[in-house]
Amino acid sequence: MYLIRRFENKVYELAERGLVFGSTHLEVGEEATAVGTLLNINKDDYLIATHRGHGQELLKGTSVRSMMAEMIGKEPGICGGRVGSMHITDASVNNLGRPGYNRGLLSDISWSGPRPKPS
Repeated sequence: MYLIRRFENKVYELAERGLVFGSTHLEVGEEATAVGTLLNINKDDYLIATHRGHGQELLKGTSVRSMMAEMIGKEPGICGGRVGSMHITDASVNNLGRPGYNRGLLSDISWSGPRPKPS
């Protein structure tokens, strides 16, 4: 929770200075939600974060440096500095991002996964 709070405070500081690319929804005061969520998933599980998802993305394994670079629109960002805060994705840790159209996407993901064999 400490990592998330420090990260979010830095994002806020940078946003106040006009350095954050696009808009952002901070997770300050909601760090326990991210921690509680990520305690219950496995490394190979997929993550679709909430609109306040920086903490979830960090805990899933996305690097602090690459996320911060993305926030300020720099090339080393996890998405090349093109998406800012709102749509960070990281396939290397199965982080599918925070799309605004979750219903259809969730259905597609659930149907694309492995199926149990009928008995």
